[in-house]
Amino acid sequence: MLKIDELKQNILQAATHLATRIRSTEGQADAFKQLVPIYLQRNEVDFAASLADTLKDPFARDQLLMEIAERCAAINDDDYALQLAEAIEDDSINLQALEKIAVRKISLGQVDKALQIADSLEHPDNIYSELALYLTQQGALSDAKEITQRIYLPTIKAATQLQMAIILLEQSQIEDASSLIDEALQTSSEIDYKIDEIKTLIEIGNTLIRAEVFDKAIKTLDRARQETIKLDDVAKESLLSAISTSFLESGNIELADETLDLISDKTIIASTLSSFANILWKKNQQGEAIDSLTEAFQILKSQTNSEIRSSSLRFQVFRIIATQFAAIGDFEKAIMIAESIEDDGELQLALTHIAKAFAAQGKDSLAEEVIKMISEDDVRMFALIELADAKISLGLNDSASNYLQKAAELTDSVFQPFSRSEACLAIAERLIALNQQDLASKLFQESIENAAEIRDETLRVISLIRSAQLCEKYNLALSEDSQNKLREIIVKSETQG
Repeated sequence: MLKIDELKQNILQAATHLATRIRSTEGQADAFKQLVPIYLQRNEVDFAASLADTLKDPFARDQLLMEIAERCAAINDDDYALQLAEAIEDDSINLQALEKIAVRKISLGQVDKALQIADSLEHPDNIYSELALYLTQQGALSDAKEITQRIYLPTIKAATQLQMAIILLEQSQIEDASSLIDEALQTSSEIDYKIDEIKTLIEIGNTLIRAEVFDKAIKTLDRARQETIKLDDVAKESLLSAISTSFLESGNIELADETLDLISDKTIIASTLSSFANILWKKNQQGEAIDSLTEAFQILKSQTNSEIRSSSLRFQVFRIIATQFAAIGDFEKAIMIAESIEDDGELQLALTHIAKAFAAQGKDSLAEEVIKMISEDDVRMFALIELADAKISLGLNDSASNYLQKAAELTDSVFQPFSRSEACLAIAERLIALNQQDLASKLFQESIENAAEIRDETLRVISLIRSAQLCEKYNLALSEDSQNKLREIIVKSETQG
């Protein structure tokens, strides 16, 4: 056991020590899920496994052992990977672990090892699926097709054939792709569960649209529509929405509208029209796109209380429509629609997305006006970080730096120390990328100070683990004040234990 004065000098070791002392079984599992990946990045698989073995929650232990086993396979420590998989008690997680090991072997080109694992399993469909995709990517199409014949479940088989077709389309092998789409269509008729069959048909239709085989796409989508109409299931209208949108993508507006007319839930109608707007905008039909968005809002607004099946979904659609109006530069409509949202969380999220859309368009004054409308300091702080991300993606680093500094200025006004710590780390990482090391280092140290104020021991440790992740990634140094804070946290943990 390292002494406290040694632990305080290494934030990862300190966080690890504190994680092992968390009293809550669930809390310790949550902390370990954050901690173990750091050791896997360092290829310290033995230590990671020893940590996992100390967990009292058997499900969490098995999940971590699966993750460690996959990492072992990635670094070609195959015997240990299989040993860890064997130690997993839950049968379903054991199967997932073996699948992950096999898939990792496939990604490394070690097909024989993957097949050995597949041969040992009763249901190796997922492994065969990944292998078929890998072989298709490598140009071994006949071998890939042979592998698909080993897949037992038609849902997995059809999905694999479709993904193979997409790979071939990307390689401009149109004839072979078309042949595989036909095979997927044939396989889809073998699917017993009707909803899975319909979803597969929709995916096949979308792939045909991508291949610009529009007549066959429309025929396939119409088959999906006819099967959906027969359903007596809560998923019926969501499926009709997807089919209607795909019809529009194919260029058949008449069938898109006919299918839309089959939907009765106004929230789903509005959501579908919102999707129409995206497609129409991409087709350079801006007027029609705006009409679709306007109609979507009007339909949603007209809902009576008795017609609302899901308030949360309805608020989400309001947010999406508001963001779409922001994306086309209509400030007034975006704000007007956002203010229709009666759920505070969705409203704050909508304002964040609207501000980000305007920042991406270079309309910084409008973005900042929206930011001021966000009532909670912590939401405003994270929104400013998102605005910085928008600027970074455009290469506008000075503007990004300005937003990050504004976010940093808000950290002191945020009540929850966990949120403060999270924000400090998020801002620091972006500042490092912008070569502003001094401010980044200051915020990193502040994240540790904030962690010391967190009362919940699990959140306190998770905060330190995330600080450790940043420290590991960028080789950051701990200041003397940070070391003293760490010492304070460790001593408090020892006395509470």
